[in-house]
Amino acid sequence: TLWNRGARTEGGAMKKEMQAFWDKRDETVPERVREADGSWSIEFGGDDYANLPWEIWPTFGGCTLEMDVMPLGERGKSQSIWANWFGLYDLGIAADGKLRCGFWGFMRGEAAKWHYGPVLPEGRWTKLKVVNDCEKIEVYMDGKSVLSFPISMPASNTLAPILGGSHMDGLGFFKGRLRNLRISHSAQN
Repeated sequence: TLWNRGARTEGGAMKKEMQAFWDKRDETVPERVREADGSWSIEFGGDDYANLPWEIWPTFGGCTLEMDVMPLGERGKSQSIWANWFGLYDLGIAADGKLRCGFWGFMRGEAAKWHYGPVLPEGRWTKLKVVNDCEKIEVYMDGKSVLSFPISMPASNTLAPILGGSHMDGLGFFKGRLRNLRISHSAQN
């Protein structure tokens, strides 16, 4: 809920505040881009994100996330490519350009556990695949396993998937392009 009845004020102040919110939201939506090969991608400008419907992410059990990623600069700052609200998952780029993946139990008070892989190259497409089999997370880059770590599954992991950035714990916003996003409700190696 964006606002409640008790928050309304005289003279339409809440209406103006909500209009400012929606105007800003329109500015923070990623752009669709037609690639040279005719395919479409989504370009994030380093200050925008896309909320995905909760229903696309599995409620219980393993899952697989696949996408093509093309970072476009922004070395020196942390960037989140994929996040799952309340801190369950994050796939991103560390400030030094390395692939970063984390899993933690925000709802259970657990601290983030970050794991790092190789540098994610800028300006070219890289295929990323994240497999969660409920015991470990394994990350693949262009078909090669580059990162694997054990996890403890929460009771539920349906918590607002977000593409392109997050305000949580300084995860940062992604600058680059994504395409061919696929989410499977099973662990597929």
